Amino acid sequence: MKNLVILFSLLLSVKGYSQNDMVSYSIENNKKVVSQMDIDSLENVLIGMINSFRVSKGLIVLTKDESLSIYADKWSSNMLDKNKIYHSDIQSNSIVAENVYISKSFGVFPMTKEYVSEVTNRIYNSWLTSEKHKKNMLTEGINKIGVSIVLLPNGMVDESSTMVVN
Repeated sequence: MKNLVILFSLLLSVKGYSQNDMVSYSIENNKKVVSQMDIDSLENVLIGMINSFRVSKGLIVLTKDESLSIYADKWSSNMLDKNKIYHSDIQSNSIVAENVYISKSFGVFPMTKEYVSEVTNRIYNSWLTSEKHKKNMLTEGINKIGVSIVLLPNGMVDESSTMVVN
């Protein structure tokens, strides 16, 4: 353990990170917060990115649905708990399409504010480069969306996201 603390300290000094650059995770007023960064706001940014893409293709803007967001949040947490990426049973839950994303770091990886602020780009670009996920973002005949972003700063950074629409 002492070696890990030393390694972490060395990594911080080599990369030039300070305590002010680091973030921590908490729940405040029923909102997921990493330091002073509201994860719910990042989820809204991701929805905005998806809606911009939809509008550029002549599709309607999707409205955030709280029950779909809760479903997505539970699924994102489930994937991290099971340490694997896979889809939920969307047919049994009246969901038209689902995108999933998971990223796991290895070793000691400092979760900085900059890293957290870029999570929406990592998720969106991952979905955009997959034909199936891109198609899901462009599903016609839907009007509701739920999105979740889960970050676990456990010495490493584990992140997960789920998008569901109906």
